[in-house]
Amino acid sequence: MEVLDKIRSNIQRVFTTTKDRQQRKFEKLLREKRASVSHTKTPYVNKAKWVINLSSRSLRDAEESLLKKGLNFAVTPTNILATDIIAKVESAVRSLDEERADTVMRAVITILQQAKTWKPNITP
Repeated sequence: MEVLDKIRSNIQRVFTTTKDRQQRKFEKLLREKRASVSHTKTPYVNKAKWVINLSSRSLRDAEESLLKKGLNFAVTPTNILATDIIAKVESAVRSLDEERADTVMRAVITILQQAKTWKPNITP
């Protein structure tokens, strides 16, 4: 009986310390998350300083506007180059058996037929 009481008290002590440690860890993570969320508000950025013209000619407004979009900006394509896509897929499926290659090609053609062109993300 005394041994069982010792075991129960030991189990309860380990449970309590583990629970307390996990709660402290969780609360610390919550505090860090709240602190990081409050610091993510971006301050005003002066985009006029983003483009530095090193050429001898002055930039037009459209050119400067395009450069201000940054390095991760890409112009949307005006059309889908289906022939290039089909040619590259055909060269990729040469190693497959004829049935699988035909299945892949039919799927690619179906997808290309259903594809829509994108709305331009810059003005002409």
